[in-house]
Amino acid sequence: MKYTDKLLHAITRTGSVLCVGLDPVPARMPEKLRSSGMSESEQVLEFCKNIIMHTRTYAAAYKPNLGFFEALGADGIAVFEELSTLFPEDVITIADAKRGDIGNTAHRYKTAFFDRWNYDAVTLSPLMGFDTITPYLTDSSKGVYVLALTSNPGAVDIFEQRLASGKTVSTLIAEKSAEMYERFPAHTGMVLGATQTAKLQELLNIHPNASLLIPGVGSQGGNIDSLKDALKVHNGLPLVNVSRSIIYSDNPLEESDYIEGIRLRAEGYHNLLKPIAARYTEG
Repeated sequence: MKYTDKLLHAITRTGSVLCVGLDPVPARMPEKLRSSGMSESEQVLEFCKNIIMHTRTYAAAYKPNLGFFEALGADGIAVFEELSTLFPEDVITIADAKRGDIGNTAHRYKTAFFDRWNYDAVTLSPLMGFDTITPYLTDSSKGVYVLALTSNPGAVDIFEQRLASGKTVSTLIAEKSAEMYERFPAHTGMVLGATQTAKLQELLNIHPNASLLIPGVGSQGGNIDSLKDALKVHNGLPLVNVSRSIIYSDNPLEESDYIEGIRLRAEGYHNLLKPIAARYTEG
């Protein structure tokens, strides 16, 4: 199945474009887990299992951020690998790795994320050049999300800088991503921050068919209504990632059932994102 077909199926099944980010921090684990006697890696695995089990009704995709697992050492990588076997078959799985390296190394990263762990997509940095992207683009069932304009304030340091041609770095990345979309079997999409909605239209016009991974809603303050307006004529399929605002409570000491809290927060974002999903699921 082509990547975009699986993505559309996941969005249609849930009626939403919600992507749940898995950013587990042991110090923020619910007290029930931290006092369980389990090791940190065991706590993280149990935490992530419960997130997946109790949000799958609402989530079209899951995005484990590799850095949170690498921080636990070899045990954390083992958890990341086990999670790759636990996701439901009808969701999109995105390895948030933000890799970007020369071709020989990129081939090995591709082997890890796509062949060994069977993720549907991976996030990539294009700043070493687009020859670092092409090794991932051989299989039409896979997708890549290229960092084009990120949600953090530091995006201005590089992505919004102007080149001698007058283009911004983001504009150039969107152009190159659109070229890759036309040339290779795998789907080349973009990462665009929800905190950057005023600047998205030019990039969306350049790559109108790009599937989008959109971080920045929730803890980072991205506005869903503004995002809906920015996407209203975009052809590509969006996924809106929410991590901390779903998996953690603002008042953990007052939350007697952390699993139900996670479910309710996921349901809340699922409903908030329905107006965006409606363009892709109605008719």
